[in-house]
Amino acid sequence: MQKKAPVLSKVTTQYDPIQDRIRLSGQFKDDKVCVIWLTQRMLNRLIPHVTGWFEKQQDDNTPRSDLLNSIQQQRAQNKHAERVEQGLDTAVPADEAETEWLALSLDIQQPPGGIRLIFKDKAEEPEQLAALELPPLLIRQWLNVLMANYKKAEWPNNAWPEWMQEQISPEKEQPVPKALH
Repeated sequence: MQKKAPVLSKVTTQYDPIQDRIRLSGQFKDDKVCVIWLTQRMLNRLIPHVTGWFEKQQDDNTPRSDLLNSIQQQRAQNKHAERVEQGLDTAVPADEAETEWLALSLDIQQPPGGIRLIFKDKAEEPEQLAALELPPLLIRQWLNVLMANYKKAEWPNNAWPEWMQEQISPEKEQPVPKALH
């Protein structure tokens, strides 16, 4: 019988260049902190599922659903930036973690109104597990944070859909003005 995964109430996602992994520092409702390490390989499998969930939310008849997703993604990024600027979102301190482990397995559930990710330290009878329950706005914000970490890590962006590609591609250089004679 599998034990129920405790739910993370707050997370901080950061790239660690020494580990070449993403560190998910999570805080549970009882204020205990854990660190879950996520590999690029696992995230490359997770991202299409999460971004695909948004694509499925669009009606097939929605014109330019990719543009709509891109706009909604930008709005989520702006809301997150506002919260950080106002000091409402503070980082979960990784150095206070009681446990630290590498996620080797991941369950993705799609309850009504969001996504639930269950990180496990092994596929069968995990000793360590934690759930991350995200409504649409928080999913988009977390994707933006992941995307920024991918860019920082200089990881390939193949897992990301086109409607998010412009946000992770290098800034376009302005053409050098040519002198007219």
